[in-house]
Formats: sequence, C-alpha cells, structure tokens
Amino acid sequence: APAPAPAKPSAPAVGGAAPLAVLNDFDSNIRLQVGSLTFRRPPVRDLRFDGTLVQGTLTVRDASVANLAGTSARINGTLTGFDRIPVFRGGFAAESNDISGVLRVAGIAPPDAVATLGKISLRGKADGAPDHVKLNASLDVAGGKLTVDGTVTGLPANPGIDAKISAEQADPAKLARALGI
Repeated sequence: APAPAPAKPSAPAVGGAAPLAVLNDFDSNIRLQVGSLTFRRPPVRDLRFDGTLVQGTLTVRDASVANLAGTSARINGTLTGFDRIPVFRGGFAAESNDISGVLRVAGIAPPDAVATLGKISLRGKADGAPDHVKLNASLDVAGGKLTVDGTVTGLPANPGIDAKISAEQADPAKLARALGI
C-alpha cells in the first residue's frame, strides 16, 4: 500500500492553543437577528448573522449591523482553519456619516477634526491564508479616495506589506480643513 500523503503544513495557533478547534467537530446552520441590543450605551440596531458551518468551514452569507453609533458594517465570505489561526476569504464594507460615535464605543477619544471628515465608506475583499492576506480595499473620506491592492505577508510573527497604494483628492483644501491643518 502506498504511504499516506504528508500532512499539509499550517500555521500553528497563537501560543499553541486553538480555542476555536471545536468548530471543526460539528455542523450547524446559524441564523440570528436582533432588532436592538444595548452595548456600552448606544444601541446596536438590526444585528444579523446568517451562516452555515460544515466540515470546518464557516460560510457567512451575511454578518451585519445596520447601526452602531452611526456606523453600519457587513461581511460575507468563508472562515476556515479553526484548528490554527483562522483565515477569512470574502468581502467587507462599512459606512459612517460621523465615525466619532463608533470610536467612542471602541474606547477611543476621537479628535475634534474627526467630526469634519463627513461620510466615510470602506469597501474591500480579502483572500487569506495562514501566513498572508491578499487585500483589495478602498476608503472614501473627506471627498477623497484611498485604495490599497496588495499582500500582507509574514503573518503572524513578522508582518510586512507589498502593495500598491493610491490616493485621490479633488479638493485638498477640504481635506486639510478636515484634518485641522
């Protein structure tokens, strides 16, 4: 009989522990919808999760929050590798008319200039592996756009980035005012 194929190498979990490994041991369909939930004062409105866990792969059809302190966010894609460092492949998006509220929820005191940035929108896709993540994302802020297309390498111990980063700003004076310059 032929020898079994060698095991596929994978990045070990941080500190040798794999607290999410139990997710490889069962299958489940998960649907959650919460109309309103209070967390650190401001309510979270329309929290949703729709996904399927099958043979160690979590397929997220929709994980979203319609409003957390003025910010909405959504992800979809897959998570795998629960017996080590999980990897994500999929899309993400977030929008806020004023990011000050969500910064406060995160325990970060927003600088005064943050309120002048106006609407902020982040959209992108990630294609992860245990040791790197390919990332394509765009951030629209203060009338301008910042895009990143590249790879974060050397994870988790020695991260580096190889990417094309571009910025466009139709009204640099508006950005300068928003940053308090």
